[in-house]
Amino acid sequence: MTESQHPPIALGAPRNIPPMPPPPPPSPTTQRQSSQTLEMPAPPPPMAGHRPGAPPSPPPSSARVKTSNSAVTLEFLIREAYEKGFSDLHLGVGEVPRFRNRGEIQTTEHPETDRETFMGWLGEVLTEAEIKRFLEHLEFDGATQYEFARVRINIFESLKGSSMVLRLIPLKILTMEQLNLPTVFRDICHFHKGLILVTGPTGSGKSTTMAAMVDYINKEMPKHI
Repeated sequence: MTESQHPPIALGAPRNIPPMPPPPPPSPTTQRQSSQTLEMPAPPPPMAGHRPGAPPSPPPSSARVKTSNSAVTLEFLIREAYEKGFSDLHLGVGEVPRFRNRGEIQTTEHPETDRETFMGWLGEVLTEAEIKRFLEHLEFDGATQYEFARVRINIFESLKGSSMVLRLIPLKILTMEQLNLPTVFRDICHFHKGLILVTGPTGSGKSTTMAAMVDYINKEMPKHI
């Protein structure tokens, strides 16, 4: 018998393998999570000339806001001196603002004045031509007026730098009675001839006294000065 004539040899009975069970359906929680998943957009491409991770470039100089070193204006200082009853305001580069009344100087809590602040104060009361004149001659005399007082201005150069003295003159002229002046001042107003000298230290009331006398003449006599 040849090899091809031998009957096949059974190696073993075939096993019945059950089919794989289908996968379980997704739970409601998984469905909600999958439905709520958002796709993040892709990051935008880097701008030209900008390295990723580098800090943003500063704005151009024209967009920067320049602030003044001074926290107060000249009008604020003048009003403060007026409301506190002072007659003069002293300002100068390298010095703190000071008030004066009857010859006594009182310093303030304001910071020391620098050159930029001082020039800014000049710009509040002087024109560009007047500032130029002061820078050329290093002195200037003038005046300005607010709704509460008239101010005489004297600007000059000191050892520390530019300085300014402001004399406050009330707009309302006080009468001799309000100033408690003796009656001799009223009698002097009736003189027709002579020389009258009103003397005294700075801030003692010379201008206030003369203003009261002139106002008395204008009101009580057929004269006008």
